Amino acid sequence: MGNFIIVIPIICFCFVFPISKIKAETDTITHFQSLSKNQTLVSKNGEFELGFFALDNSTNHYYLGIWYKKIPGQTIVWVANREKPATNPNFVLLIINNTTNNTLLLSHNNNVVWSVSVARKPKNPVLQLLDSGNLVLREQNNDDENEEKNYVWQSFDYPGDTLLPGMKLGKDLRTGFVRRLTAWKNKKDPSPGTFNWEMDVTKWPEPMQRIGSMKQFSSGPWIGVDYGSKPTRKNPSTFEYVYFSNKDEVYFSFYLLNNNSVSTRMVLDQATYRRLYLVWINSDQEWLVYNSLPRVFCERYGVCGPNSNCDWDKRLLARQATELRK
Repeated sequence: MGNFIIVIPIICFCFVFPISKIKAETDTITHFQSLSKNQTLVSKNGEFELGFFALDNSTNHYYLGIWYKKIPGQTIVWVANREKPATNPNFVLLIINNTTNNTLLLSHNNNVVWSVSVARKPKNPVLQLLDSGNLVLREQNNDDENEEKNYVWQSFDYPGDTLLPGMKLGKDLRTGFVRRLTAWKNKKDPSPGTFNWEMDVTKWPEPMQRIGSMKQFSSGPWIGVDYGSKPTRKNPSTFEYVYFSNKDEVYFSFYLLNNNSVSTRMVLDQATYRRLYLVWINSDQEWLVYNSLPRVFCERYGVCGPNSNCDWDKRLLARQATELRK
């Protein structure tokens, strides 16, 4: 298996071929090009942008990430080096293509900041940002950019705290590879927190939210048209929920029905331990929280034990009585 590495260097590397910086807005870089601090990749229709950013005006913590291009501010949907920020602004993103491996370099002080592996080596690799928000490494001569089978690596396989339409939450049963979400530690730190969401693969697989290893909320197993436990689900015509299972893989994904031009995402919020369904309202220029799970105490996983009934109204009255006695 070859290595695919992203690095950010302070000093120059020496290569047997020339490296040029991109000079115009593009969605792709080849192994003859590089991307530096003040440059970005922009997807073909301008939906998403890939570049370097710092949080809270930090001058010593830099990340490579993807955000919405058309939405004001910088709503980050994916971070490459979320666990290891670069600490110097002199960095460059590039692809190394040689006889032994393909390497996407993102280095700092000649130290590797982030690295991943690829199962097969393309002869002429290109890195492309798609309008789905997916960053893919593929063969340059393959024009079908939306065919997953043509990718040797994709960011959709390594989600952070955000699930975008078309992304998979699940498991490859052949290799054991798991696609899971993990919340940011806090708004100023994208490193993994304790709140996570993944597919529990049992006889009846179900998406499960956890705080650490403790089960917190489940949508229930798939029952043919939806998941078995969705008491807070609103108008079913808004989102399409997908469950796929065969001998090779099992996963959950979602799509927005009727209007694919509307930006929507699911995000894990470490502060509230909730999964938020967010829809961008262009007229109000803000994100609307369409739904959040779990919504109430009684929706928490196993809150009252097996074969029991959780009465939220009674629990609320009991809590109010306790507060009055204080």
